[in-house]
Amino acid sequence: MVGARPADGMPASDDGLTDRLARFDLLQGAPADVLALCQRAARPQHLAAGELLLQAGERGGRLFLVLQGRLAMRLPGVPAPIPVAEVEAGGVLGEIQAVTGLAAETDAVALTPCTLLVFDRQLLQAIGARFALFEARLAQLAMQRLRALIFRKTLAGLTPGLAPALRDALADRATETPLARGACLMQQGEPADAWYVLTSGRLSVSTAAAAGPRRNADLLPGASVGEIGLIAGGTRSATVRAERDASLMRVSRTDFEHFADQHPAFARRLMGTVVQRLVDQLAPRPPRGAEVLVVLRASAAPRLQAALDQLGAALQQACPAALCTRADFEAATGRHIAGPAEHAPAHPLWHRFDLWLAELQRAHGVVLLDAGVADDLWSRECLLHADRCLWLAEPVAPDEAAPPPAAHARLQALRQGAEDAGRLPWSLLVAHDAAAVAPRNTRAWLDAEAFERHFHLRLDDVSTMSRTARLLTGRGHGLALSGGAARGLAHIGVLKAFGESGVPIDVIGGTSMGALQAAMYAMGLSMAELEAMNRYVIAQKPFGDYTLPLVALVASRRRDACIRHTYGDLRIEDLWLPFLAVSTDLNAAEAVVHERGSLGLAVAASASIPGVLVPVTDGARVLVDGGVVNNLPADLVKLRCGGTVFASKVAPSDELRAPPGGFPSPWTLLWSRLWPGRAALQTPKIGDLIVRTMTVGGEGHMQRVAFDIDVLIEPDVDRYGMFDLTVMAPLVDAGWREARRCLAAWQATRR
Repeated sequence: MVGARPADGMPASDDGLTDRLARFDLLQGAPADVLALCQRAARPQHLAAGELLLQAGERGGRLFLVLQGRLAMRLPGVPAPIPVAEVEAGGVLGEIQAVTGLAAETDAVALTPCTLLVFDRQLLQAIGARFALFEARLAQLAMQRLRALIFRKTLAGLTPGLAPALRDALADRATETPLARGACLMQQGEPADAWYVLTSGRLSVSTAAAAGPRRNADLLPGASVGEIGLIAGGTRSATVRAERDASLMRVSRTDFEHFADQHPAFARRLMGTVVQRLVDQLAPRPPRGAEVLVVLRASAAPRLQAALDQLGAALQQACPAALCTRADFEAATGRHIAGPAEHAPAHPLWHRFDLWLAELQRAHGVVLLDAGVADDLWSRECLLHADRCLWLAEPVAPDEAAPPPAAHARLQALRQGAEDAGRLPWSLLVAHDAAAVAPRNTRAWLDAEAFERHFHLRLDDVSTMSRTARLLTGRGHGLALSGGAARGLAHIGVLKAFGESGVPIDVIGGTSMGALQAAMYAMGLSMAELEAMNRYVIAQKPFGDYTLPLVALVASRRRDACIRHTYGDLRIEDLWLPFLAVSTDLNAAEAVVHERGSLGLAVAASASIPGVLVPVTDGARVLVDGGVVNNLPADLVKLRCGGTVFASKVAPSDELRAPPGGFPSPWTLLWSRLWPGRAALQTPKIGDLIVRTMTVGGEGHMQRVAFDIDVLIEPDVDRYGMFDLTVMAPLVDAGWREARRCLAAWQATRR
């Protein structure tokens, strides 16, 4: 420590020292044994005039009680240091570092010869253990000094080169303004009536948009708020709210304008700073800070801790990631978050949390915060900094209709207690044993609480951990399979090529025949099982069950039997692999995205070609083939995987050829096909016409989703009929060959 040397003029047994210690605010009312401990264990120190006690950047966690003399606190600056405050006999120095563990931001220099007492960290802890008011008083003093320091630093940054006396005069006009969590500081469109500097807490900035308020930024201590509105003389351009209890220094419009009139140098300096800010806003924005994922565990079950550890390891494989716990923060600050003082949201220790987290975000691609199991200030502090929340829970027993009451109550308390957490996206992570064959009863959690997404983690299973890690970080691989009737058998070859290439599929979705193949793959069938299942379905001749064409050409009996045989009673939310299918609701005239509920119903609805197959009913909804509105759901897959989107397109792209002279009569067409040696007339078949009619309305959507596709796989299948299920082998081969070529080219570019 700069300027430290043993004192030689004040023995620790000084008879008047106990009375002098008792007069310090921190120790007023302290028991005699505490005062005796201070007299016995504190180390005296002398400073000569001009000597440094502390230097900016220094760490140590010591507290200094000034017994004699006067010291100045100064911010390092160019060309000269910036005065912040003076401390005289009876005052205290080092309280911010002692409480938060932060490095000193100011120099402390003796203006006169000084005598001090030095309290090290062990002594401070001993005093706190014996005198309950000590830590609370120390924290309050540290918070006051920290707020004042932040305000002075912000003023210095906004008015570089301004005379210190003028800066002090402006600071004297400011008043401290507390703001409770959730309270509105300013509303977009209201008159600008004051300028603020945030000195503690956290604010959010949002603007009105057609889809609802859009959150633009979060403000941390040191942020200047509202000066542009005052200078421009207009209205507020955004709404600012407190995301947690906050404190601000407020300068009214009247004081601001009066001071600017009296001191033109201040106005010029501040105007220059504001103009530079506006210029900076027009420049390209720097990369966004690392996303903060907050994990909250439903219980202290060892399975959940193991799942979190394995997921954290998978995240570190997917990208530069940090897995941080309460213990990590305590180690960084040198404090154990256990005393009652730390249970106050305004405690200066939480300012240290903001800085600690910001450092992690700068050094990593994603930060995973373990918020623990208890519903305490630590978990709520984590929630206040979350970009997304992850609820990690065990699966609900198959015979239970709801989650365990204690776990569910904790989740509800967390979501209700942290106001902003209700607006954050929440995902469900279900941790399964390593021996689990398939998830079951996921609906119990999904019915109990609204989750944006859900993921299944199997202990010691690299595939589920890695998949979830990629999806959480927006690096997933998604595959979209188009409709195309029998031509959709080519998707089998595409899936086979993915397995051989080693490219993982993290999300899969499809429409019509694409939904059938995607669902089988999501069930976990091997390629041999998938091909065998398709051969079984083809053997049942689902398109050969003709009926009186009042609703459709083909009855639903064989189709429904094939669906039951293939998919059974599986539910989409109980698949290891995230899956979606698209159908069309004829009543609402809109797309339906199936991500929950019966897998068989979703597939049957998605593949119900209108006019050919009987529609599927789901309550009041009448569902038909998704190809009517979205025949290649690459856009939906993109939203869920966030990374690379592959798409296999087998939908008819060849033009329908009109026969010369128009369409012949049915009898002429039949006669041409039956007459020996006569060339059959070439006209579009009824199946081609139906499928083409069904998908023509979605052509515009097909063109739009092209922007969401990174790798488009288009097997050469135009020569095969839309309802010819007898050519499975060549279709599978066509899909395999084209997918293998596309994947090899993509992998080459990545290398």
